[in-house]
Amino acid sequence: MIKNLVSIFSLLIIISFCLSCDGRDRVHKSAETVLKKNKLLDSFSEQTVYIPDGYAEKVTDTIFANGHHVYIKQYINDLKEITVNSKDKKNPLKTTYKDFKVDVKVTLKNELLYEKTLTSSSEIMFESFFNSDVHDYIIRNAWTDSSEKYNHNSPYVLIELYNPNTLDYKNLKLDFLKGKILTTTI
Repeated sequence: MIKNLVSIFSLLIIISFCLSCDGRDRVHKSAETVLKKNKLLDSFSEQTVYIPDGYAEKVTDTIFANGHHVYIKQYINDLKEITVNSKDKKNPLKTTYKDFKVDVKVTLKNELLYEKTLTSSSEIMFESFFNSDVHDYIIRNAWTDSSEKYNHNSPYVLIELYNPNTLDYKNLKLDFLKGKILTTTI
């Protein structure tokens, strides 16, 4: 019987000890105060959005009436991102824009005319507007068009460069057979 009383008494001591550590000191503190004290508020209040939010890839495969075959593969460039922070203090939002790489291959009657991987820092891209290859533009889109508006006996690839900080964009019309930018206004 004494053993049972000692066991019950020991159990009551253990239970009262556990109940005394229930966080009563924090019962009158707001969740925001507790997060600030533990330096966790920023990680819970700031949202991060990625554009695109995962791996993205787009393939364009076009054969023109004049026989040129243009293959374009656009995919995520993991080496360059641009982050824009919102100015809203109550709901801070961090948006990270991912850059793209563009593989271009141009053939005529199975003869390779041009093949290159382009990035927003490729010389052909920035030489017309920027003083160096460091700038806040990313490749947002790349395409070709079979209409006569763009295609005059030579294939063209159109590339959109975008600056997420200023919301400015530049559309480039690239003549890969001549290896230069023909125009920036499309």
